[in-house]
Amino acid sequence: MSKEDRYYTAPLSILTSGQTPLEALLNVNSCGVVNAGIGYRKVNDEDDFQTLLEEANDEAEEKGVTVKPPPFFNLKDADGKSLPPDEAKDAWFCAHAGAKLCGITGGNRADDARIWAMHRHEGAVFFKIKSEWLWNAIRTARREAGVKVEVDFKPLSWREFRILAAILSSKPNSYQFTFLGWECIQARACGFHSKALFESGRNALPDHCQPLTRQMIRDACDKLEPLGFFARCRYSGGKSGGFTAYSFRHPKREDLQAAVLQWKSANSSLKAKRDAHRASDLEAFKRTK
Repeated sequence: MSKEDRYYTAPLSILTSGQTPLEALLNVNSCGVVNAGIGYRKVNDEDDFQTLLEEANDEAEEKGVTVKPPPFFNLKDADGKSLPPDEAKDAWFCAHAGAKLCGITGGNRADDARIWAMHRHEGAVFFKIKSEWLWNAIRTARREAGVKVEVDFKPLSWREFRILAAILSSKPNSYQFTFLGWECIQARACGFHSKALFESGRNALPDHCQPLTRQMIRDACDKLEPLGFFARCRYSGGKSGGFTAYSFRHPKREDLQAAVLQWKSANSSLKAKRDAHRASDLEAFKRTK
């Protein structure tokens, strides 16, 4: 993340956290803050990170926020195991740097680090979402919870946020789109990156993250697409069936259609070469009999 390009990265499973949509969304924010600091540190040299951290600390001190972790700052992972002390302190510092990157002025960096640690687990699948979208969802959830929201914003429901997170968690191919069916979106919108995991864990889902029906997903996508959240097109040679391609990187549906056609052409060429090689293999071994 840069200071100009703001987004949040969080594990897909965090959708099931908390007791309400608002709690889950605030957890996304906390994880995203720490991950922003970690990401910045990875792609920039240590001097740049320390400069960013100093700027964040200066702003925090002006607001009376603690800028140093306590001597025995402790964080626990999803299994309840304590992180090594140095790793825990690094999470604290990355939370301060990430808050600066994300433009966060309130909240508590120790809580951000704690929530980040609690939702770390091996094999996690992540989604990366625009800051504007996350905060529109948070403000919508706050308003629905009866909290007065002072700023103007474009409402984004919890259901719509879950569907965006689901699609964003699917890694795009080299043509910058991904094929997703409604069942896959259903599973991912419940925090599971596979339908098998979804089937085994769906009965334990919290009330605010229950499975979405096919019609719910269709209605939400029919709204999100024309609003410009993503482009999509159906890849099929007939009147029914086929796959739906989704892209956040093609500004127009026509651009996505062109990308899908390029993908089809490339895959058809590869298939033709593969079939020709197998036919050649067959002929070669026939002659050796």
